[in-house]
Amino acid sequence: MWAANWVAMTTKTATSNRNTNESGPVLKWNLKLGRFLGIDVYLHFTFLLILGFLAVAHWLPGRSVEAALGGVLFFAAIFGCVLLHEFGHALAARRYGIGTRDITLLPIGGLARLERMPDKPKQEFWIAVAGPAVNVVIATSSLHGSRSPAPGRHWVPSAQPPVRSPSVYSR
Repeated sequence: MWAANWVAMTTKTATSNRNTNESGPVLKWNLKLGRFLGIDVYLHFTFLLILGFLAVAHWLPGRSVEAALGGVLFFAAIFGCVLLHEFGHALAARRYGIGTRDITLLPIGGLARLERMPDKPKQEFWIAVAGPAVNVVIATSSLHGSRSPAPGRHWVPSAQPPVRSPSVYSR
């Protein structure tokens, strides 16, 4: 019952004039983050509740503002990746002449609302694959960045196993 109420509360019909933009209805309780690459980007208010919860959850164990900020920034970075994922879908759709009404970030992920479905299955496939392809690029660049040496130094893989502290084995 609560799920049906939540859906009814957060969505609008196409005939309603409230909470609409020029291209159609928008979910209620959204904060507009801006317009990027011609696409409106919204953040659902429940996302802010999650950020608040994470801040408190990270702050409580050690009463550390740094830990709270770290938890919030980590979550925000993850949703930065979600936003890039959704832009992957949106820009792939644009390549086939399909506009994107808006992108909304929800606590459960992102939602890119396309103006229409693609005409051909091949187009639909490439639009669907574009988001995960962005994730692969992000993951690959993150792994490469974490293995990069300091500036001016070259990373060379070692053939020797890592040195272990004798204190680990002496117990």
